[in-house]
Amino acid sequence: MSKTASLLIHAAKIDENYTNKEKEIIKKTLIELGAKHFEVDQIIINAEINEEKSNQI
Repeated sequence: MSKTASLLIHAAKIDENYTNKEKEIIKKTLIELGAKHFEVDQIIINAEINEEKSNQI
């Protein structure tokens, strides 16, 4: 689920304006895809870290 979240975050950052509204949309999407409510915040944190690392190439 973290890889999916990383991809969604990357897509949201393409315009270089990653907003809280986009983050909330991603959270709702992850829940719809089967993530547990209590896991979503940690998934987002891990995904943001992974997305940042992927852009350092």
